[in-house]
Amino acid sequence: MKRFRKEYIIIAIAVLMSVAVLAGTTYAVFTKTVTGDEKLTIQTGTLEITFGEGDEINLSNTAPMSDERGQRTTPYTFSVKNTGTITAYYTVYIEEDSGNTLDNKYVKYRLISDDGFDTGIVNLTGGGPDYVIRTEEALAVDKTVNYTLYMWLDEATPNEMQGTIYKSRVRVDGRSNPTPKLSGVDTLLAKANSSSITNYSNGNTGEMYTFTHDATSQQSGWTEEELTDYRYIGANPNNYATFSGSMWRIVGVFTAENDTGQKNQYIKLVKQDSIGTNTFGASTWGNTSLSTYLNSTYLNTLSDKSLISTAKWYISALTSLTGNGDSFYEMERSQPYTWTGQVGLLYPSDMLYTYGKGVSDDCYLIDTGYCNNPSSSWLYSIYTYHFFINTDYGNNSNGTMFSHYGVVTSVAKTSNYETRPAIYLNNDVSIESGTGTSSDPYIFSVESGPTCDPNGDGVVTQEDVTILSNAHLNGTTSSYYPQCDLNDDGTINMLDVMALSQQVAS
Repeated sequence: MKRFRKEYIIIAIAVLMSVAVLAGTTYAVFTKTVTGDEKLTIQTGTLEITFGEGDEINLSNTAPMSDERGQRTTPYTFSVKNTGTITAYYTVYIEEDSGNTLDNKYVKYRLISDDGFDTGIVNLTGGGPDYVIRTEEALAVDKTVNYTLYMWLDEATPNEMQGTIYKSRVRVDGRSNPTPKLSGVDTLLAKANSSSITNYSNGNTGEMYTFTHDATSQQSGWTEEELTDYRYIGANPNNYATFSGSMWRIVGVFTAENDTGQKNQYIKLVKQDSIGTNTFGASTWGNTSLSTYLNSTYLNTLSDKSLISTAKWYISALTSLTGNGDSFYEMERSQPYTWTGQVGLLYPSDMLYTYGKGVSDDCYLIDTGYCNNPSSSWLYSIYTYHFFINTDYGNNSNGTMFSHYGVVTSVAKTSNYETRPAIYLNNDVSIESGTGTSSDPYIFSVESGPTCDPNGDGVVTQEDVTILSNAHLNGTTSSYYPQCDLNDDGTINMLDVMALSQQVAS
């Protein structure tokens, strides 16, 4: 993934929106005012932020109000203008005063702009990290965007909120380059439960839980961090994702080796719906009809196949069909048998760990009896009677799968069963949007590199400035580096060279 080598300079502009409490009403009257002249203008870097004071904004005359009335109150207005020579990038926030006594879940807002942006009606608590009310947006040279912000007290505000105080401010952060996106791995890890959460019910059941393993013979020299997995467990985690136009489920985040032997953390997916029935085929994975089909015919049907990593999979045969998640994890990696490819199947341990951390102790440990509560795992409903990637050591004519009784069982490789492929995503994949619920699944994307990178090495340095400057002097910039028209004026000249130099300096 291409990144700029230098750190970016972040410009922060904050204007206080104070909210006063007026006496003599059933509810406090919430107003916003901005201190300063009639219009307060701040110029910093390449962004000019103008906050219109205007009339006092009354969020409630005497009481909370309906959404319809809230959007008829006098709005708070501000504008953002790019006065620089290159495209700028900015984010709009609401910051709250630490002395607030009003629970902000009763505060609603709607932000609209003349470039077509509209948040709709939003509860402030749903505003995102630091109450982001508009995520990073590009702003062309000389472009101005005018904003209108309505804020009001929800009509469902209870009586005990009388006399409370709410203060907030609008903040605009600007920068000369787009903020590099977090990788999908980092986004999911930021939501994961702490390793200190050892019981399922004590954590956020929608997010991943931490599992750390002892090194197996296949993992000699691995660090504790590399031996730590993050898994979605329980019945209904927020692990839905769309990939190549279909719904998949995120198994978790795992350290794996790629085709060069380099270890990275990867997001592992399994398809939500079956792609049809198949036999496993003779021999072990990598030499079977199913592995051949998945990594050729099926792989070529995926529009996003370029996002799939070529990774090492552990294909040791299972020496036992009983044990817990840890013992199956060790068996899968106990022999020096691996396969490197793109599309595989799940491990038995992937199933068993979904019952871990107290989700169902009875199902996490497979002995001679049946699991009494198999449906407590999200994976049970989609992966029962599907081949695992590991075969049966005791009978080389058989593969293994999870039965509806909640046990790992041995079945003939020649039998036809439903197939749900599993994949690892490249570690430069980011999450474009979504919360992981079935109605709002994660959507993946790949961050593009710098638009102007004359030497093509993925970073912008002084060498690129020199190349672009020499090309400009020689009159070859437009034909060789059309992507370097950084100020979007239709030609590549010294202004673009200066803009690129500014990127390097920042």
